[in-house]
Formats: sequence, structure tokens, C-alpha cells
Amino acid sequence: MKTCLAIVCALVLALSSAFAATFQNLDFDSAATNITLSLPPDQGVGYGPASDLLPGWQLFQGTDPVSQVGCDLYPISLGVASIYDANSQGFPAPVSGRYSLGLYPGYNALFEYAPFSLVQTGDIGANVQSIRFINYGSPFELRVNGTLIPLSYEYQPGGTNLDTRLANVTGDVSAFAGQTVQLKFTTLDVAGSVVNGLDGIGLSTQAAPEPGETVLFLLGLCLMGYEFGSRRRSDARK
Repeated sequence: MKTCLAIVCALVLALSSAFAATFQNLDFDSAATNITLSLPPDQGVGYGPASDLLPGWQLFQGTDPVSQVGCDLYPISLGVASIYDANSQGFPAPVSGRYSLGLYPGYNALFEYAPFSLVQTGDIGANVQSIRFINYGSPFELRVNGTLIPLSYEYQPGGTNLDTRLANVTGDVSAFAGQTVQLKFTTLDVAGSVVNGLDGIGLSTQAAPEPGETVLFLLGLCLMGYEFGSRRRSDARK
């Protein structure tokens, strides 16, 4: 009986390992730049399938899946997404490693903000305490299995451009250690910035700092952005 139980337990562990989901391309450096639509040089490299340029991720605008992502895009309109390398000329995106991701949310026909959401499901290790990433431009909301994660933004000195200023961001995910979870990054609307940039997402065994004044500052910015956007949409209807 004990032998049979041991065999069953071994099979369960083997199956669990076989179906374990490992997060992919958290740093956006695994992009395969399969460009299917080339652009004039002053607009960027071109567009390619989201599955090639953002492998491992699903990208949505509102509730609609995004099928095409740009490469080194110099956006002439909103509602587009692009990866960037260090040689990008049109938009000087901060890049750590090979690529970073820039999202340019737009508005729908009713002048309502249409955020981008970046989603991936994978395993959080048993010893993981925090999630860390680099942000430039407007901030993000992060949810893990639908639970809002408070984030601490540590802005780096010297950045005055709202679209390129860098922040090291940390959130506490210790409650999800050892679980398979969905990560969902959603863009937030902030006045004065058109891009929400991401890079270098990673899971760490180091504990996350307590969210402090920076979080309150960001919440204030988001409220200002919402008020600005509401006023702009109201003016557009007149």
C-alpha cells in the first residue's frame, strides 16, 4: 500500500512539473522581429505579429486582442504599441537589454480612455517575495489573479520628460508564492504623457518595501489625468 501511494505521489509531482507554466519574455528581449509591414524610416521599422514581437504575452486594447505590434515606432497616432531597441531614433525610449515595450493608449468613439492590458500566466516560485520592473512615461496598474498589487515607484534623478523619466517599481507578491497566477499590467492615464513604458520585469526573493508617498503621488497624478481627460472629452463634444 505504501509503495502504491509513493508511486501515485511521484506521478502527481511529475505531472505537476510537466504542466508547470514558466513565465516567458519578462524583459521583452525574446522578440523575433518578423516585420510584415515596413514603414518609411521617419515612422519606424514596421509592424509584425504580436505573437512574434511579444512572445509569451497577450496584449489587449480594452477587451480587443492586439494582433500587430510596431518595432521602433515613431507614433503619429494613439492606440498603438511598439517594442524599442537602443538604436531607436523616432522615440528615445529607455532600453534595458535588447528591447523595451511602449504602449500608447487612445480613446474610443465615445472619447473614453481605452487602456492597454498586458497579460501572462505562469508560476511564482515558492520563495518569491516581490515583483520588480522598470517604468517610463505613465504608470501601470498591476493585478495578480485579479487582486490589485500596491506598487512603489522610485523615480530616478535627472528625468524631466514625462515620457522618458525612469522609475524602479516594486510590488509585494508574497501572498502568491508557489502558485500559478495571471499577471495583468494595465495602462493608467496621466496628463502630459502619451506612453506607458515597461522593461525588465522580474520576480525576486527580496521583500518589497512598504508603499509610501510615491504611491500617493501617483494616485494624485492619476486623478489629475482622469479629470484632464474628462475635461478634454467634454470639450471635444462641444
